Amino acid sequence: MIKLNQLIPAAMVNKTHGIHGEMSVTVDPDVTLAQGSCVITPVDNIPVPFFVAAIRPRQADTFLVRLDGVESDAAASEFVGATLYVEPSAISTAAYEDDESDGDDEEGFYASMLIDSTLCDSDGTTIGRITDIDDSTVNTLLIVERTDGSSVMVPLSADLIVSYNPDEATLTMDIPEGLLDIQ
Repeated sequence: MIKLNQLIPAAMVNKTHGIHGEMSVTVDPDVTLAQGSCVITPVDNIPVPFFVAAIRPRQADTFLVRLDGVESDAAASEFVGATLYVEPSAISTAAYEDDESDGDDEEGFYASMLIDSTLCDSDGTTIGRITDIDDSTVNTLLIVERTDGSSVMVPLSADLIVSYNPDEATLTMDIPEGLLDIQ
C-alpha cells in the first residue's frame, strides 16, 4: 500500500470552477501534470489515486483540472483544500539537477518529503510532527505540531540538521535554545 510519506506533495486544490467538476489547482513548478497523470489524495485517511481527465492552464502556476470520476461541482467541492500527491518519478529531473554538484548530494530530496515526519531535538526530545512546509519566505520553515497540541515554526537549515532517517520518518535537528519558546 502506498504511504503519503513516500509521495511528493504536488498541488493544492484551491476551489471549484464551474459545474462540471473542474477545480482550480496550484501546481508545484517542479511537477509536470498532464492528462492521464496519476495524483493521489487521502480519502478517509486512505491514499486514493485519481487520474487527470483534463487540464488547462489558468495562470503561471494555476491550472483548471478535472479528475476521472469527478463530474459535478458538488463532487469537486470535496477536494477543496486537499493536497494532491504524486510519485517521485513525476518530478521534473531539472528540479534537482545541479551542474555544480559534486555528486555527493542526495538527488531529488525535497523539504516537502519531511511532512508527517517526527522532529526531534539533538538531545533526543521529541518536538512533534512536521505538518507543513512554509517556503513563502527566503528561509524555509517547518510547521511543527508539538506534542502538547501547539504549533511552532522551525527554520529548515542544513546547519541545524543532525540526521534524517527516511525509514523511520524522523528528522533530528540541533535546535537553538529558546527557539521553541517563540510564538
